[in-house]
Amino acid sequence: MALLKQQGFSLLEVMISMLLGSIMLLAAVQVVVNSKKTFMVNESLVRMAESGNYALDVIGNEVRMAGYGGCRETSQGVSNLLVGKGASIQPERGIQGWEASNTFFGALTPSHWDESVMQGSNHWSTTQSNFMPQTSVQASKGSDIIRLWSVEPHVFDFSSYSFSNGMHHITVDNSSNFPAPIVARILMVSDCNTVAIVMAVAFDKSTRNITLSGTASNLQMLANMDPTKTEVGILKGVQFYLKQRPGSIGVPVVSLYRQYIQADGGLGSSEELVEGIANMQIQYGENSSGSDNSVNRYVSAANVINWTNVLSVRIWLLTVSNTTFAGLEQQPYHYLRHDYTSSDHRFRREVSMTFSLRNRMAGDEQ
Repeated sequence: MALLKQQGFSLLEVMISMLLGSIMLLAAVQVVVNSKKTFMVNESLVRMAESGNYALDVIGNEVRMAGYGGCRETSQGVSNLLVGKGASIQPERGIQGWEASNTFFGALTPSHWDESVMQGSNHWSTTQSNFMPQTSVQASKGSDIIRLWSVEPHVFDFSSYSFSNGMHHITVDNSSNFPAPIVARILMVSDCNTVAIVMAVAFDKSTRNITLSGTASNLQMLANMDPTKTEVGILKGVQFYLKQRPGSIGVPVVSLYRQYIQADGGLGSSEELVEGIANMQIQYGENSSGSDNSVNRYVSAANVINWTNVLSVRIWLLTVSNTTFAGLEQQPYHYLRHDYTSSDHRFRREVSMTFSLRNRMAGDEQ
């Protein structure tokens, strides 16, 4: 039987095959690299959108509930009976704000965004002698601060006022939702004519009795309230601000933080809510004329005439990617009606929304 002649590839054919294989492999690697880069960019953009929307949702929920004044038609004329606390606790205003210096429209300084250094109150301005939050030494320079006051969901019907053993007391109809008896809380006692802010220092579930702190001359007004129309609510104060996450190095991580206001005027622990919020600017919709229940101007905190006339809040947030992207140079973005360009290899996007104070005006977002 004849043997078949052995055949193979020439050196040239092998080299051409290797070249074609290398080109195909490089193309496949490039596709994988580009796909991963596209995925990371899209993921970063989605995270920025989610961060901005979540931050607006959290702040907006508190804005909507702020400014409650009982069954009265107006939130003005609330009596603050917190002895020695008036400078630091002002829940009768319902809402308070502090405008970061030199951040009005047309004078923004992008170099201040993401910056977080020890600061004094001179970096913010406001009206009506708002007490500067202790948070100001931590907050990011160039971003506004907002404080909101609302009533917790559980409201009690007022039964009576009494004075015994040197202490003031009010009795309510139901004690099932009393807070811990050793925790001081701020209360709003209101009928359809009078609203008083008082300090509660003890809650007794068995007797439905709340012990108050204050002077007889001030708290005596509670005795004149009509028990059939009076309610007692527990006030909640919260403030929002931006600051750099402690310990973050390299790319600064700036986040939205929240702090609850304690009854003694101090602040609770600082709670990080969402990262990637580089800047926050706020304007307040005010009814400056007083002729009807509508907004006739939007101003910064430094230009509000009367905080009890604020009916809505307009918030702008500048979100930023926490990841840098090589090759991302001169990235343009739009913020507060102006165009900017970043050179730090990060994306930035604006998100904004307007919220109404439901307790002061009808309607919701505009």
